[in-house]
Amino acid sequence: MSERPERPSAISATASASHTCATRYRRTPHPSKQRRKTMPNYYPVMLDIRDRLAIVVGGDQVAAEKAAALSASGARVRVISPDFCNELLQQAENRRVTLQRKAYEPGDLAGAFVVIAAINDLRLAEAIQAETQEHGQLLNIVDIPRYCSFIMPSVLRREQLTIAVSTEGASPGLAKRIRQSLEEIFPVTTSSATSTPQIYWEISLKVIQQKL
Repeated sequence: MSERPERPSAISATASASHTCATRYRRTPHPSKQRRKTMPNYYPVMLDIRDRLAIVVGGDQVAAEKAAALSASGARVRVISPDFCNELLQQAENRRVTLQRKAYEPGDLAGAFVVIAAINDLRLAEAIQAETQEHGQLLNIVDIPRYCSFIMPSVLRREQLTIAVSTEGASPGLAKRIRQSLEEIFPVTTSSATSTPQIYWEISLKVIQQKL
């Protein structure tokens, strides 16, 4: 006599249906959460680039700002681009930077300690990244963080006081707004009666006391 197969119970049928439904409609993580998991935790540093060669690729206003910041930190700055904005021409006239009027080619970055590229060409970005990786050079490509070996924070400088604000690339605009708010707290001072660090230390104490 053949045995009749047992009918599944209502409980087991419900559990099976629930499992199928959960599998079919399982929620995937929001893209922003996935991005946060894959973003690196950057290690903050202050680089001494005095008398080091820094190369900027690009000739627009952004490149001029990067070149000026590098020069102000004591680097020997070379700018590579077929064309240059007026500010870069002025920097060259003041002997703050050296201009090399040409399109980038592999080998142009030889000897550089740090490279900053203000470009929008992804193929050019890949070529620059390949060269810097081969020679172990620091690289920042403006607004293309996936090709960067470092990113730059929004910086407030007041003599020996330097405040850097970073969102690790998540929101550069927010970092800029925070830095701008700090400019109001730490205004430029021309007082010579007290040392600059002492002045800003006193300002910091006042701000902390107000918050408390």
